[in-house]
Amino acid sequence: MKHNEIFDYSNFKSEKTVKSKICFGVVGLAHAHIYRMCNGLISAGAELKYVYEDNETLLENFKKAYPFVEACSCEERIYEKQDIELIVSAAIPSQRAEIAIAAMKSGKDFFVDKAPVITLEQLNAVKEVRRQTERKYFVYYGESIDSESTIFAYDLIKRGVIGEVFYITGSAPHVLNYASRPTWFFEREKSGGILIDIGSHQVHQFLNFTGSDSAEVEFARVSNFSYPQKQDFDQSGEMLLKTKNGITGSFRLDWDAPKGLNTWGDPRTVIEGEKGYIELRKNINIGFDNGADNVFVVTDDGIFYETVGGKVGVSFFADLLQSIAERNNTEAEEIKSFNAIETAIKAQTKALNGDKKFG
Repeated sequence: MKHNEIFDYSNFKSEKTVKSKICFGVVGLAHAHIYRMCNGLISAGAELKYVYEDNETLLENFKKAYPFVEACSCEERIYEKQDIELIVSAAIPSQRAEIAIAAMKSGKDFFVDKAPVITLEQLNAVKEVRRQTERKYFVYYGESIDSESTIFAYDLIKRGVIGEVFYITGSAPHVLNYASRPTWFFEREKSGGILIDIGSHQVHQFLNFTGSDSAEVEFARVSNFSYPQKQDFDQSGEMLLKTKNGITGSFRLDWDAPKGLNTWGDPRTVIEGEKGYIELRKNINIGFDNGADNVFVVTDDGIFYETVGGKVGVSFFADLLQSIAERNNTEAEEIKSFNAIETAIKAQTKALNGDKKFG
């Protein structure tokens, strides 16, 4: 294949907006992902109307970003609003299941930051309420659905550029910014732990790259060498996953990226196939430039490289709004979202059992 055949963007349409006006409210601002989630929805044509957050600082910052939003005095007021169809949340992870259940029972669809839940009990409760209410449930696995390089890699695989995928490796060093992290971030009973938190990104990608609905956890481990004062904190984590048809993936996550990186982290993914491999340098191409969405492809025909940012687009937010407006079937994607977090929870649990935890 030639360069222009590999870096073919004809399967991607320009980012679209939805004609039907979907209005939404926000409950919980604990994670900064809420800004990207709201901006993505607004850019796709939705209207932000209400917010509830009991942390005054977080609320005031949000109102500065969206001065038109109406702050509600309590969470229940948002669920009662008849002019919104969607609830969006980036609350403390341990609280997200309860918010999801309340939102769906009030007749609203739900869009939540990763990790959507942190225990299997929460997951089962959310799945049952979703089944009973038939509301739609979406998860913001940002690295998997909001990265143009990742989206382009999905297309490369579908087009058979590297043949059948058989192995995937991923590393995701993140900058900790210790002093600015809230207390809950260091408490597993509220954050879930590293393999649930940022690990759920990796699991969701793994399922998409392999075309699988589920995966087994072969191995998992967490560690904390540098922060003995934070006994519940996972400084790093590792997991080995395997699909039913034998495709494996190994992933390492940590909060060790140096501040000099000049971005929040340096996530990289290598996807190996029978006819070649793809490497994604999603945030930065260190040593060369600070550009994001770097895609490298190596096949028998040679080495190929492009930055794909601005050429692929992200359709997730428009697709989400369209599925709400048209009530089309999103069950397959919801099952994958549920299975991704279930696998991440099992990995975290495995890491904390027996001798799998060290440091």
